[in-house]
Amino acid sequence: MSFYWKRALAAAALSVLAAAPQHAADTRHLTLIEAVHLALAQNRALKIARLKVTENEQKKAGEHSAYFPTLSNQ
Repeated sequence: MSFYWKRALAAAALSVLAAAPQHAADTRHLTLIEAVHLALAQNRALKIARLKVTENEQKKAGEHSAYFPTLSNQ
């Protein structure tokens, strides 16, 4: 490896190490259970899928109501 590449790699490594303490204060330590709950709460695709299930259940209930007799005031 040439001297230039070693120097560039060392500079990159030092810049990463220098930036680490600034971000260390912003980190949040989670347990596995907390991480799973947070991921499920923030997952847009999962929210959309749950809403589609609810929507289809409501459509199904509406279709079942067509089997019941209707009363009119005529």
